[in-house]
Amino acid sequence: MNTAKKTWLGFFYKFALPIYWLVFAAVTTVFFKLHFIQLKYTDDPMYNAKWDVHKYGLTRLVGNELQIKDPIMLGVLILGVVIGIIVLFQRHTNMLVRLASLIVVIGAAIPLIPPFDENILMRVFAAIALITFGAAMQSLLIFTHTLEPL
Repeated sequence: MNTAKKTWLGFFYKFALPIYWLVFAAVTTVFFKLHFIQLKYTDDPMYNAKWDVHKYGLTRLVGNELQIKDPIMLGVLILGVVIGIIVLFQRHTNMLVRLASLIVVIGAAIPLIPPFDENILMRVFAAIALITFGAAMQSLLIFTHTLEPL
């Protein structure tokens, strides 16, 4: 493999997860600004029955609270799975890098996996936590220079 291609692949393997996290954070922020609602807490049984508060809770998405319908958010989650798998199966990586990419893959896949019979927000919150942890782990490895050089 020539030197230029090795340099670009090294750059990709080194910075893909932190850059993905920045994109994921921006898309998630916009997603929550557009699709998140908080219902009011009340003892009114008609209100609770109308919104099915006991089953889905007070925090939910606009529209169908059981699955994500936003194509941009779905695309970013699928992109996270793809990038994580590419970094995971790269040949010359540190085991901590593989662990970080595996955490990102699991985090990005959680909202995409059925069954869709509960409020999806808990899965999205778990995905945010796992992707942030995996990308922070990769970033820490970059700044401590334990990743292979470019």
